[in-house]
Amino acid sequence: MSRPPGDERFFRGVETGLAWSVLGVLLIYAPVEIHYSEYAFSDPMLVVDLIAMALLGFGAVHSLRARPRPAPGPLCGALGFSFCLAWRSFFWRAQQQELVEQGLMTLDPSLQEPPTVLPAVGVALGVAAVAFGLSLRLAARRPEPGETGRGTERGGRMKLPPPRR
Repeated sequence: MSRPPGDERFFRGVETGLAWSVLGVLLIYAPVEIHYSEYAFSDPMLVVDLIAMALLGFGAVHSLRARPRPAPGPLCGALGFSFCLAWRSFFWRAQQQELVEQGLMTLDPSLQEPPTVLPAVGVALGVAAVAFGLSLRLAARRPEPGETGRGTERGGRMKLPPPRR
């Protein structure tokens, strides 16, 4: 089944838009998270965020530099990692809040977060889910014979060398 003309350009455009969006979000996410964590670079929770930031930056730049061929793999992996991080962060906070409300857990007042943190992390989780889903769609796309990229020098299917005898 062949794709309509311009389909490859459409998917590459979506990938490019996603990569630029990731870089834009990263410009906000990095300084806010580092400031919120009070520059505690030895804190394991901040280290995981720094790993996510590095993966997102690498994936976005890799995708943008791969023109004209598609290269969503590293970006997809980075968004998957970030989605899992947001998932864990949101549900850890939600569970903690529920335990405090039920009186089953008490928190040191210095460890309590403002009430806006849980909804903000929920929004981040939703954005990460959409971006990860979109990147999965881009990464799972199969090229048509004759399309460029995907490990072939001239497009199409890669020819294997003859077996040794």
